[in-house]
Amino acid sequence: MNFSTILKLSIQRVIKNRKRNTIVLIPLIIMIILLLFSIIIQYSMQLYANNIGFNIDMRRISGINYTPEQYQKIVEKLSSMEHIDMIVGQYDSRIVATVTCEQFQNEKTDGKVYEAPSNDKTSPDVIKGRKINNDDKYVIIIPDKIYADGNTIRTFENPVLEDEYINGEELLGKNVRMRIQGENKELYKYFEVIGIYDSSKYEDTQTIYMPQTIIRELNKELEVTFSEFYMEVVVDKVENLNEVKNQLIEEGILNKSKIQIDASDDKEISIEYSNFISTTNINIETLQLIKNTTYFLLVSSFLILIVLLITTNINKTYISATELGILKIEGYKNKHIQVITIFENIFICIIAFIIAFILFKILQIIGNFIIDYLIQKDTISLTLNNIKEQLFLIKRIPQKINYNIVIIVFFFIILVESINTFFINKRVLKKNISDIIKI
Repeated sequence: MNFSTILKLSIQRVIKNRKRNTIVLIPLIIMIILLLFSIIIQYSMQLYANNIGFNIDMRRISGINYTPEQYQKIVEKLSSMEHIDMIVGQYDSRIVATVTCEQFQNEKTDGKVYEAPSNDKTSPDVIKGRKINNDDKYVIIIPDKIYADGNTIRTFENPVLEDEYINGEELLGKNVRMRIQGENKELYKYFEVIGIYDSSKYEDTQTIYMPQTIIRELNKELEVTFSEFYMEVVVDKVENLNEVKNQLIEEGILNKSKIQIDASDDKEISIEYSNFISTTNINIETLQLIKNTTYFLLVSSFLILIVLLITTNINKTYISATELGILKIEGYKNKHIQVITIFENIFICIIAFIIAFILFKILQIIGNFIIDYLIQKDTISLTLNNIKEQLFLIKRIPQKINYNIVIIVFFFIILVESINTFFINKRVLKKNISDIIKI
């Protein structure tokens, strides 16, 4: 019997036994959809963690209250802790002024940028140039695509247009002139562009990184004063945020329960709690939610796989046995019967994968639509706003599929089904024809 005949008979059996094959097809489709969701969550979560690996804003814990007299003591205590890459005081966090750059301006952007402190450990990953060293002075790392505009708020409906970007790579190695306009003083400084980071990777086109020491120096030169002091730390890895946060609470450095609500407006909260929630707690909860969801889907997929195999066994043993006997009566050899039924199952797996992938894409579109709707919907309570922020972080996760894993899973299912079919058929085909038909 040639290969084309075997394929033809297998396809005929798929069509002829389509009602019976539904018993196998439906649980297989469900399992594949769950596996696809598991794969996309696992792969996306890993990409997300990798992408924010050097992003200070996604690795910081804010809300550490201190006084200038306590500063050195708290710094020494924080320096002794593990997983902390940078300690940022009130003067080190941001330049308390409007920062614009002449080279970042064009007809549609005013050149306004945001600055973030950096050192040798927290310097962003660069695609060109080099990172910031601890002995650097007036140097900066900028995005490859700069959207320097402090006047326009961009939304989903009003995105940044391509001609509004400045090409940061053209400025590598050059000196740019910064205008730093404080409340009572104005400064002009030149910074050398030493590195370019990937704006799409960090989802950021307005932040420039400069040495932490220079930010402190500029704030002092601007004669900036604070009435309240809040410190933050930058953790080495996102997965260590929770450990560091708990350690800070245990040491009494971070007061998790300190919430101040203005009686006149229940939406207002204290600065330290707001910073703590927005930069740390939500991030940890989001990653934990993704991990829990992944585990749930993997366990569910595994259970459905077991049900699928049991269903297949019952199906093949009690329903297909008679057909196997008929094939023997028609003169087919056992090895030919094995190949025909195995290919039948392979076609069922292919059909299931196609249907599952289409349904998966539909569910993904619906899920994204719901998340977008909830993000854009106005909310009034603190709890709902926190949920919105968490949804926004989930939305930021690149929803990509690792197709290599999908292919491996596809062939694994085919292999399991083929082995399963082979052994069930082998047990049935060992009997004589009259016994097979009686089953």
